Parts: sequence; C-alpha cells; structure tokens
Amino acid sequence: MTALRRCRRAIVLIAASMLAGPAAAADAAPDSIAAIDLPLMVGVDLDYPPLSYERRIDRRREGFDVDVAYALCSVLERRCALVPTPFTDVLGELRDGRLDIAVVSMSITPERAAVVDFSKPYYRAPNSYLGRPELAQLLVADEPVELRIGVRDGTTYERYATERLAAGNTILRYRLQSEIFADLLLGRLDLVLGNGIILDAGFLATPLGDGFALVGEPDEDGDAFGAGEAVALRKGQARLRAEIDAAIETLREDGSLDDIWRRYFPFPPGAALRP
Repeated sequence: MTALRRCRRAIVLIAASMLAGPAAAADAAPDSIAAIDLPLMVGVDLDYPPLSYERRIDRRREGFDVDVAYALCSVLERRCALVPTPFTDVLGELRDGRLDIAVVSMSITPERAAVVDFSKPYYRAPNSYLGRPELAQLLVADEPVELRIGVRDGTTYERYATERLAAGNTILRYRLQSEIFADLLLGRLDLVLGNGIILDAGFLATPLGDGFALVGEPDEDGDAFGAGEAVALRKGQARLRAEIDAAIETLREDGSLDDIWRRYFPFPPGAALRP
C-alpha cells in the first residue's frame, strides 16, 4: 500500500468515525474486521445505460453507477462483488441481506428510508418527458390530452405518474427500461417519464433517438422525486454508511466524480439537457 493510499484510507476512517458518532460503538471491532475480510455485495442494475450496463461483446460491466461503485470500493479499500439486481428488486434484496449496498441511482424518499438507509447524495438527476417533438405543444394546451405514458415500476416516476397524471391518461408500468424504449419505438407509448440523463444519453444520443426529443419537465413541487441519488444500504450499517459518506466526499473533492461523469455524459452535472 502506497503512502498516498494509506493517507487516504486514514482520512476516510477518521471522517467515518466522526460522522458515525455513538452509533459506531454498535459495530464491535471483531465484526468490523470480519466484514473487511468479506467482499462487499454491491447491487447494480445493468438495464440502465449509460448509468449501468453490460457490454454484449465481452460482458464487461460499465456505466456511471458501476464506475462510482468501483471508485467507492477503491477508496474504502474493500473487495467488491457486483451483483446484477433489477431496480424493482433492490429494496427487498437489501432488506433480506443479499446485498450490502446498491449503487443504482436510487433517490432518497421517506418511503424507501423506512426500509433501507442512504448515504449522502452523489448526484441529482433531472426529470424529463421523452416523446415526439409535436407533443410539446399538446402538453401545454388547454384541452385535455389522452396519452400513453411509460414509467419504470418501483420508481418515483411511477408514483408521480400515478398520483398526478393518471386522470385522462394511461399509465403503463415496466420492469425494464429497455422495454419502455422498445414500446416507444413501436408506437405503443406517446411519452416516457424518467431520469433525464437516461432519456438523453441512453436514448436520444443513440441512433434510436432520431425523431424524438425531451418535450418538457414534470412539476417538481416538494420532494416528488426524492432528495438526490444516493447509495442505498442495508439497515444497521452505521459504520459503513459513515465510511461511504466520507468516501463520496473524497471522490468529490479530488475531482474523481467529475472525471467519471465526463466518461459517459457530454454535458456537465446540472447542465440543461438537449432540447
């Protein structure tokens, strides 16, 4: 281990102990040592390009969330095992102990926080509609519009659509993001509501996106879409959560998060997406 890595590790552990406070006392030393000897089981959703996906040629796992997971494990100096986990299964897999953490761009909501714990956010996703450009005018028209709107099951987008958009429209729920895009191309959907980064870089920036555009943004009153995208953890891991919080700060301060972002997105964090 180099002096630089020893220094980084010391900083993370010191910061973690300060953040964890009294709760860290519950993590006895033997348990902590045993945990470090075991790989950290990290859930990733591989149907969410460019946030996370598996290359068809060599089965290599890539994406913004995948690289963030690897970077966190590097700072923590923990062995990690990536566990492909559909987004809809993440909460149950964490709760039942089959995952230690999940890096799946899951936003923090009170309902989810009742089941799992969260780190501090590592980014915040914009929320957008995707469809044919002419729909932009229909969305702002005074006359009601009957639209078929696709959302991913178990997401804040599904909840928003159910609560705010169901009247006069048809809400179609999908387990996989790829299925949503397929039905949009086949004309079975008029709109997709989702993470603007996925809709832009994962669809519009590909040949499939020809003829489509981001056609508006949902109203974001209150915390309809959560308080930022964060690492989800199994309950009762106060020490690990504090270490991850400190590691996120390390990656943010040394520019690593921005470097990872630039590998996958042509726009800076927080910038407007393509119209």
